[in-house]
Amino acid sequence: MKKNGFTFVELIVIIGLLALLAIIIGTNMVGLQGKQQDKTYEAFKKKLESAACLYIEKSNPESYKGTGTWNNFRSTCRTTSGCNVNLGWLIEEGLISEDLANPSIEDDKKTEEKENAVVNMKSKTVHVSYNNGTKKCEYNE
Repeated sequence: MKKNGFTFVELIVIIGLLALLAIIIGTNMVGLQGKQQDKTYEAFKKKLESAACLYIEKSNPESYKGTGTWNNFRSTCRTTSGCNVNLGWLIEEGLISEDLANPSIEDDKKTEEKENAVVNMKSKTVHVSYNNGTKKCEYNE
């Protein structure tokens, strides 16, 4: 007698293997998405930090928005524990775009929350410090 098709046990084994394969692929995709979000956020921070470092080294002291003179501000950064550069200053100087959004804000959040986040971003700072002549700029989250 000739048999056609698969037995019940063979079907269960194949379905189990397909389910296992789907789970493995699914978890890897979630991990890749998380890594991409981390890279995007790191690029965002780098952009802010390099803009703040450039702001400190700018040759136009009239553009300084803080209190005191520009030379005092620059020397304070170099001789003390550092100084903070407000992101609002960087936007005003055109070093970063006002449309630059923090990628850690999820896309599915309401538009109003995103607009508030842009306003809140302007009040954030980048800390600039010098250690043995080496400048270090760090975004204050």
